[in-house]
Amino acid sequence: MSGKFTFEVDRRYRQANKEALVAFLYWVVYLVLTSVVALGLGLNKPAEDIDFILGFPAWFFYSAGVVLVILCILPYFLVRFFYRDYSLDAEEPGADNVGESQGGRG
Repeated sequence: MSGKFTFEVDRRYRQANKEALVAFLYWVVYLVLTSVVALGLGLNKPAEDIDFILGFPAWFFYSAGVVLVILCILPYFLVRFFYRDYSLDAEEPGADNVGESQGGRG
């Protein structure tokens, strides 16, 4: 039965899996960093001790505002160094098109 079907793994699958892993790890870093900052600044703090910045509680301003701005810069580097531009069209067996499509970064 094993000789009946032949399946050749497309080389783009490995790159796609790497990109998915990088995106997932980015999400985990964002979630953890936001949670740590929010809990570190606001957990078990009495209401009269809460500081406000631009009308927001300080824990919210830093966790949802500052962390967001900082982590909006990180995807630029992720796309620049980990992601590759490749064609999603079906390719002929044996052709290597990973990173060779128009505008590819190699």
